[in-house]
Amino acid sequence: MVSRSLHIAFRVDASETIGAGHGMRCVTLALGLKQRLKQLGMKADFHFVSTKSAQLLVSLYRQNGFLHSVVDTVDSSVDHIKADVWIVDHYQLDRVFEQTLTNRNLKVMVIDDLANRMHDCHLLLDTNFLENYKNRYNELVNESCRLLLGPSYALLREEFYALSQVQCKALRQILICFGGSDPHNMTMFALNALRLLDDNCIEANVVINDNHKARNEISEQIQRINSKTIHKVQLHINSRNMSHLMQTATLMIGAGGSMHWERCVIGLPAIIISVADNQRETSQYLADKNVCDYIGHFDEVGIEQLAGRMADLLRLPHRLSKMSNSAKTIIPLDKGTPKVCDEIISTFQLTSTR
Repeated sequence: MVSRSLHIAFRVDASETIGAGHGMRCVTLALGLKQRLKQLGMKADFHFVSTKSAQLLVSLYRQNGFLHSVVDTVDSSVDHIKADVWIVDHYQLDRVFEQTLTNRNLKVMVIDDLANRMHDCHLLLDTNFLENYKNRYNELVNESCRLLLGPSYALLREEFYALSQVQCKALRQILICFGGSDPHNMTMFALNALRLLDDNCIEANVVINDNHKARNEISEQIQRINSKTIHKVQLHINSRNMSHLMQTATLMIGAGGSMHWERCVIGLPAIIISVADNQRETSQYLADKNVCDYIGHFDEVGIEQLAGRMADLLRLPHRLSKMSNSAKTIIPLDKGTPKVCDEIISTFQLTSTR
């Protein structure tokens, strides 16, 4: 007997304002679920649903063979979309929206970071690493909700785990990446800081999305750096080898968010500038554990400050080594994405829907 195909829907937005992180981690989860269900002899269709103003990753969804639909507003009804499981990753949605799904006896999982609103769901995932991370949702979820909390459940692509035990660090090679949208153009900020360093040659890889609002200006700045300084900078647009770029770097300059966990599993030291308020607390907590060097929020940090911190760390390989070792203790070797997939399959009893 041929089993019917499961239908799994994601309610997630990604835009220049919101950022790409929500959509990227949902894609990682969808790919992981697809692989795990295939191993169990099951098929699944994946459907991404977003608002008209949040189309940043639509091409990525479709490249991976996922369906995509548009709704008018954040809290628009999704009754017209048939799904066995809904995975909701949106800061503006709470139990009011979730109850429109659970009241129809649908299976609901929530991905959150903020712990600032009530939820009604079967599963909730929050990978934040804070002093009280195990207790943040005690009063915010229904009694039957299963909680998946902490970085051991981090949604990482397979290649990051494959490279986690490989050591191939180039001396004085840095990686600059501020995520898929970079609304504050911190990429240019970091390049301006790099120009202030003139004592030794630095090789830098810079990663941006193809629709970065300052793509041309960034490209021109890189050309100026390559022609007028001793540094060598290469621009990567829509990089498909991010894990390799991280694995070969000595130091990364970037934002907080889900990239924390990618850096940790590889053991990549980093200078962090938060670009959203919800990145501040986790970034500071990780800095206190010597996992990264958090120098502040984007509107509080100066170019000279970043340049000075880059110069200091690159002159202290023993500090970078300690930071790398500390980072590797954060993510367990048992893989987060497969763990989350197995929890979804078990909690929702997906194998019984054949």
